[in-house]
Amino acid sequence: MEMNYTLSFYLGIFTIICMIVVSRIAFFKDEEFLRAVRDTMGKNRMSLAYKREKPIKGIIWKKDLKNMNFLSINFNDYHVKDVSDLEYFKNVETIILTYIGDNEEDIGMYDEEHVLDNLNKVRDFNKLRRV
Repeated sequence: MEMNYTLSFYLGIFTIICMIVVSRIAFFKDEEFLRAVRDTMGKNRMSLAYKREKPIKGIIWKKDLKNMNFLSINFNDYHVKDVSDLEYFKNVETIILTYIGDNEEDIGMYDEEHVLDNLNKVRDFNKLRRV
């Protein structure tokens, strides 16, 4: 009987530790947004100007995204459909969402899908100066 209590205790501790670790991981709703982060994330910037040779592998931690102060995504390169993942970038000062491509008429798909409608759901930016 004592063995069951000990096992239950350790399972409980393990579960709590797992919950703490999982709560610190950034889970992205939009796969293209995640791809943009993996391709362009630097120490405190996320920009195509700093595109990596190889994308980041593994876990993206919330604390790393919280330290970003500049964020730039070109919707021509990354077909983001949901910008609500911006919520992880709490200390960002500048957000630039652009569509730079050969055919400017392609931007109509973003108007039709209301991609930027989610932008108003993203709140609590501590240092935001420009969008």
